[in-house]
Amino acid sequence: MKVPEYLLMQIAAAESESCWRVRRSNPMQILKKSIAGCEYPVKMLEKLLSDKLRTAKILEIGSGNGFSLCFALLKGLDITGIEPGEREFNGRYYRARELLRINNVDEKRLINAYAENLPFKDNTFDAVFSVAVLEHVSDVGKTMSESLRVLKKGGILWANVPNYSSFYEGHYNLPWIPNISKENAKKYVKLFGRDPEFIDGLNFLTPKMFKGNIYLYGYGLLNYVFVACNRLLNVRVLKYPAKLCTKILEGLGMAIIFDVVIRKA
Repeated sequence: MKVPEYLLMQIAAAESESCWRVRRSNPMQILKKSIAGCEYPVKMLEKLLSDKLRTAKILEIGSGNGFSLCFALLKGLDITGIEPGEREFNGRYYRARELLRINNVDEKRLINAYAENLPFKDNTFDAVFSVAVLEHVSDVGKTMSESLRVLKKGGILWANVPNYSSFYEGHYNLPWIPNISKENAKKYVKLFGRDPEFIDGLNFLTPKMFKGNIYLYGYGLLNYVFVACNRLLNVRVLKYPAKLCTKILEGLGMAIIFDVVIRKA
Protein backbone atom coordinates (compact mmCIF):
# COMPACT_ATOMS: atom_id res chain seq x y z
CA MET A 1 0.00 0.00 0.00
CA LYS A 2 1.34 3.39 -1.05
CA VAL A 3 0.92 6.32 1.35
CA PRO A 4 2.79 9.28 -0.16
CA GLU A 5 4.51 11.83 2.03
CA TYR A 6 2.14 14.65 1.09
CA LEU A 7 -0.87 12.63 2.22
CA LEU A 8 0.87 11.66 5.46
CA MET A 9 1.50 15.33 6.13
CA GLN A 10 -2.13 16.23 5.37
CA ILE A 11 -3.45 13.58 7.75
CA ALA A 12 -0.97 14.48 10.48
CA ALA A 13 -1.88 18.17 10.19
CA ALA A 14 -5.60 17.39 10.41
CA GLU A 15 -5.14 15.13 13.44
CA SER A 16 -2.50 17.28 15.15
CA GLU A 17 -4.72 19.40 17.37
CA SER A 18 -6.72 16.49 18.81
CA CYS A 19 -3.55 14.39 19.27
CA TRP A 20 -1.92 17.06 21.40
CA ARG A 21 -5.12 18.09 23.24
CA VAL A 22 -6.15 14.57 24.14
CA ARG A 23 -3.18 12.23 23.97
CA ARG A 24 -0.17 14.55 24.22
CA SER A 25 1.41 12.53 21.42
CA ASN A 26 3.11 13.25 18.11
CA PRO A 27 0.45 12.76 15.40
CA MET A 28 2.97 11.38 12.92
CA GLN A 29 4.00 8.62 15.34
CA ILE A 30 0.35 7.65 15.88
CA LEU A 31 -0.22 7.73 12.13
CA LYS A 32 2.67 5.39 11.42
CA LYS A 33 1.36 2.94 14.03
CA SER A 34 -2.04 3.02 12.34
CA ILE A 35 -0.48 2.22 8.98
CA ALA A 36 1.59 -0.58 10.50
CA GLY A 37 -1.58 -2.08 12.00
CA CYS A 38 -3.65 -1.95 8.81
CA GLU A 39 -3.30 -5.72 8.29
CA TYR A 40 -4.96 -6.59 11.60
CA PRO A 41 -8.62 -6.58 10.45
CA VAL A 42 -7.83 -8.90 7.53
CA LYS A 43 -6.01 -11.32 9.83
CA MET A 44 -8.97 -11.34 12.24
CA LEU A 45 -11.43 -11.85 9.38
CA GLU A 46 -9.32 -14.80 8.21
CA LYS A 47 -9.86 -16.41 11.62
CA LEU A 48 -13.58 -15.67 11.66
CA LEU A 49 -14.41 -16.54 8.05
CA SER A 50 -11.71 -19.12 7.30
CA ASP A 51 -11.91 -20.33 3.69
CA LYS A 52 -14.98 -18.15 3.02
CA LEU A 53 -12.94 -14.94 3.27
CA ARG A 54 -12.17 -14.70 -0.44
CA THR A 55 -15.81 -14.99 -1.48
CA ALA A 56 -17.35 -13.02 1.40
CA LYS A 57 -19.02 -9.65 0.93
CA ILE A 58 -17.67 -7.48 3.78
CA LEU A 59 -18.60 -4.12 5.32
CA GLU A 60 -16.23 -2.03 7.41
CA ILE A 61 -17.95 0.47 9.69
CA GLY A 62 -15.74 3.48 10.36
CA SER A 63 -12.92 3.32 7.81
CA GLY A 64 -11.16 6.38 9.21
CA ASN A 65 -8.27 7.42 6.99
CA GLY A 66 -8.78 4.28 4.92
CA PHE A 67 -5.65 2.29 5.69
CA SER A 68 -7.31 -1.04 6.52
CA LEU A 69 -9.89 -0.66 3.76
CA CYS A 70 -7.22 0.06 1.16
CA PHE A 71 -5.06 -2.84 2.34
CA ALA A 72 -8.02 -5.26 2.18
CA LEU A 73 -8.98 -4.08 -1.31
CA LEU A 74 -5.41 -4.53 -2.52
CA LYS A 75 -5.60 -8.07 -1.14
CA GLY A 76 -8.54 -8.68 -3.43
CA LEU A 77 -11.30 -8.78 -0.80
CA ASP A 78 -14.86 -7.76 -1.66
CA ILE A 79 -15.09 -5.03 0.95
CA THR A 80 -16.97 -1.74 1.26
CA GLY A 81 -16.31 0.90 3.92
CA ILE A 82 -18.35 3.72 5.40
CA GLU A 83 -17.12 6.92 7.00
CA PRO A 84 -19.03 10.15 7.70
CA GLY A 85 -18.01 12.91 5.29
CA GLU A 86 -18.35 16.67 5.42
CA ARG A 87 -16.68 17.97 8.60
CA GLU A 88 -16.92 14.87 10.79
CA PHE A 89 -13.71 13.36 12.17
CA ASN A 90 -11.40 15.96 10.63
CA GLY A 91 -12.34 15.12 7.05
CA ARG A 92 -11.01 11.57 7.15
CA TYR A 93 -13.53 10.48 4.50
CA TYR A 94 -11.94 12.67 1.82
CA ARG A 95 -8.38 11.68 2.63
CA ALA A 96 -9.38 8.01 2.63
CA ARG A 97 -10.86 8.42 -0.85
CA GLU A 98 -7.59 10.03 -1.94
CA LEU A 99 -5.66 7.06 -0.54
CA LEU A 100 -7.80 4.68 -2.58
CA ARG A 101 -7.23 6.70 -5.76
CA ILE A 102 -3.48 6.74 -5.17
CA ASN A 103 -3.47 2.96 -4.89
CA ASN A 104 -5.60 2.51 -8.04
CA VAL A 105 -8.57 0.95 -6.29
CA ASP A 106 -12.18 2.01 -6.70
CA GLU A 107 -12.79 5.05 -4.46
CA LYS A 108 -16.52 4.27 -4.60
CA ARG A 109 -15.74 1.43 -2.20
CA LEU A 110 -15.82 4.08 0.53
CA ILE A 111 -19.28 5.55 1.13
CA ASN A 112 -20.22 8.71 3.01
CA ALA A 113 -22.60 7.28 5.62
CA TYR A 114 -23.36 6.90 9.31
CA ALA A 115 -23.31 3.63 11.23
CA GLU A 116 -26.77 4.36 12.67
CA ASN A 117 -28.34 4.56 9.19
CA LEU A 118 -26.59 2.20 6.79
CA PRO A 119 -27.49 2.75 3.10
CA PHE A 120 -27.72 -0.96 2.29
CA LYS A 121 -30.53 -3.47 1.87
CA ASP A 122 -31.26 -6.15 4.46
CA ASN A 123 -29.12 -9.30 4.29
CA THR A 124 -26.40 -7.80 2.08
CA PHE A 125 -23.11 -8.75 3.76
CA ASP A 126 -21.42 -11.93 4.97
CA ALA A 127 -19.40 -9.99 7.55
CA VAL A 128 -19.69 -6.57 9.18
CA PHE A 129 -16.87 -5.29 11.38
CA SER A 130 -15.57 -2.23 13.20
CA VAL A 131 -12.33 -1.52 15.03
CA ALA A 132 -12.30 1.15 17.76
CA VAL A 133 -15.48 2.72 16.39
CA LEU A 134 -18.37 1.89 18.74
CA GLU A 135 -17.02 4.18 21.45
CA HIS A 136 -17.48 7.10 19.02
CA VAL A 137 -20.92 6.51 17.48
CA SER A 138 -23.91 8.56 18.62
CA ASP A 139 -26.10 5.49 19.24
CA VAL A 140 -24.47 2.14 20.02
CA GLY A 141 -27.75 0.18 20.04
CA LYS A 142 -28.82 1.55 16.66
CA THR A 143 -25.38 0.86 15.22
CA MET A 144 -25.51 -2.77 16.35
CA SER A 145 -29.07 -3.28 15.07
CA GLU A 146 -28.21 -1.73 11.70
CA SER A 147 -25.13 -3.94 11.45
CA LEU A 148 -27.25 -7.03 12.08
CA ARG A 149 -29.92 -5.84 9.65
CA VAL A 150 -27.53 -5.69 6.67
CA LEU A 151 -25.89 -8.98 7.68
CA LYS A 152 -26.93 -12.19 5.94
CA LYS A 153 -28.25 -15.14 7.91
CA GLY A 154 -25.24 -16.98 9.30
CA GLY A 155 -23.07 -13.90 8.79
CA ILE A 156 -20.51 -12.62 11.31
CA LEU A 157 -20.64 -9.31 13.19
CA TRP A 158 -17.32 -8.44 14.78
CA ALA A 159 -16.64 -5.32 16.87
CA ASN A 160 -13.31 -4.48 18.47
CA VAL A 161 -14.00 -2.27 21.50
CA PRO A 162 -11.99 -0.49 24.24
CA ASN A 163 -12.88 -1.70 27.71
CA TYR A 164 -13.85 1.04 30.16
CA SER A 165 -13.75 -1.34 33.09
CA SER A 166 -9.98 -1.56 32.60
CA PHE A 167 -7.05 0.36 34.03
CA TYR A 168 -6.07 2.07 30.76
CA GLU A 169 -7.67 4.57 28.36
CA GLY A 170 -6.18 4.52 24.87
CA HIS A 171 -7.44 7.83 23.52
CA TYR A 172 -5.86 9.76 26.39
CA ASN A 173 -3.02 7.25 26.78
CA LEU A 174 -3.51 7.35 30.55
CA PRO A 175 -3.93 4.94 33.45
CA TRP A 176 -7.66 4.70 34.03
CA ILE A 177 -10.12 4.30 36.89
CA PRO A 178 -12.39 1.36 35.99
CA ASN A 179 -16.08 2.19 35.54
CA ILE A 180 -15.54 5.86 36.36
CA SER A 181 -18.45 8.21 35.56
CA LYS A 182 -18.08 10.76 32.77
CA GLU A 183 -18.33 13.62 35.22
CA ASN A 184 -15.43 12.29 37.30
CA ALA A 185 -13.52 11.25 34.18
CA LYS A 186 -13.48 14.88 33.04
CA LYS A 187 -12.02 15.95 36.36
CA TYR A 188 -9.49 13.13 36.20
CA VAL A 189 -8.10 13.87 32.71
CA LYS A 190 -7.97 17.58 33.55
CA LEU A 191 -5.44 16.75 36.28
CA PHE A 192 -3.11 15.60 33.49
CA GLY A 193 -3.69 18.73 31.43
CA ARG A 194 -5.81 16.89 28.87
CA ASP A 195 -8.94 18.13 27.13
CA PRO A 196 -11.96 17.04 29.23
CA GLU A 197 -14.50 17.90 26.50
CA PHE A 198 -13.36 14.91 24.42
CA ILE A 199 -15.05 12.73 27.05
CA ASP A 200 -18.47 13.92 25.82
CA GLY A 201 -17.94 12.16 22.50
CA LEU A 202 -17.01 8.81 24.04
CA ASN A 203 -19.22 5.87 24.95
CA PHE A 204 -17.82 4.18 28.07
CA LEU A 205 -18.34 0.57 26.92
CA THR A 206 -17.74 -2.62 28.88
CA PRO A 207 -18.13 -6.31 28.01
CA LYS A 208 -21.25 -6.61 30.18
CA MET A 209 -23.11 -4.25 27.84
CA PHE A 210 -23.01 -6.72 24.94
CA LYS A 211 -24.55 -10.05 24.07
CA GLY A 212 -22.75 -12.65 22.00
CA ASN A 213 -19.28 -14.14 22.38
CA ILE A 214 -16.91 -11.82 24.23
CA TYR A 215 -13.16 -12.23 23.92
CA LEU A 216 -10.91 -10.13 26.15
CA TYR A 217 -7.53 -9.18 24.84
CA GLY A 218 -4.54 -10.12 26.98
CA TYR A 219 -3.23 -6.58 27.10
CA GLY A 220 -2.28 -4.60 30.15
CA LEU A 221 0.24 -4.88 32.96
CA LEU A 222 -0.26 -8.58 33.67
CA ASN A 223 0.23 -9.61 30.06
CA TYR A 224 3.40 -7.52 29.77
CA VAL A 225 4.78 -9.35 32.81
CA PHE A 226 4.10 -12.73 31.16
CA VAL A 227 5.66 -11.65 27.87
CA ALA A 228 8.73 -10.18 29.57
CA CYS A 229 9.28 -13.38 31.58
CA ASN A 230 8.92 -15.53 28.48
CA ARG A 231 11.47 -13.49 26.55
CA LEU A 232 13.87 -13.22 29.46
CA LEU A 233 13.86 -16.91 30.38
CA ASN A 234 13.03 -18.26 26.91
CA VAL A 235 10.77 -20.97 28.30
CA ARG A 236 7.25 -21.99 27.32
CA VAL A 237 6.12 -23.08 30.76
CA LEU A 238 5.25 -19.47 31.63
CA LYS A 239 2.72 -19.31 28.82
CA TYR A 240 -0.41 -19.70 30.91
CA PRO A 241 -3.51 -21.05 29.20
CA ALA A 242 -5.27 -18.21 27.37
CA LYS A 243 -8.58 -18.71 29.16
CA LEU A 244 -6.98 -18.51 32.60
CA CYS A 245 -4.95 -15.45 31.64
CA THR A 246 -7.94 -13.57 30.23
CA LYS A 247 -10.08 -14.47 33.23
CA ILE A 248 -7.43 -13.01 35.52
CA LEU A 249 -7.22 -9.90 33.38
CA GLU A 250 -10.99 -9.58 33.33
CA GLY A 251 -11.22 -9.90 37.09
CA LEU A 252 -8.53 -7.30 37.61
CA GLY A 253 -9.91 -4.96 34.97
CA MET A 254 -6.66 -5.06 33.02
CA ALA A 255 -7.90 -6.36 29.66
CA ILE A 256 -8.02 -3.05 27.86
CA ILE A 257 -9.72 -4.26 24.67
CA PHE A 258 -12.42 -6.82 23.92
CA ASP A 259 -14.03 -8.33 20.85
CA VAL A 260 -17.75 -8.86 20.39
CA VAL A 261 -18.49 -11.64 17.88
CA ILE A 262 -22.07 -12.41 16.88
CA ARG A 263 -23.28 -14.90 14.28
CA LYS A 264 -26.67 -13.88 12.89
CA ALA A 265 -29.23 -16.61 13.45
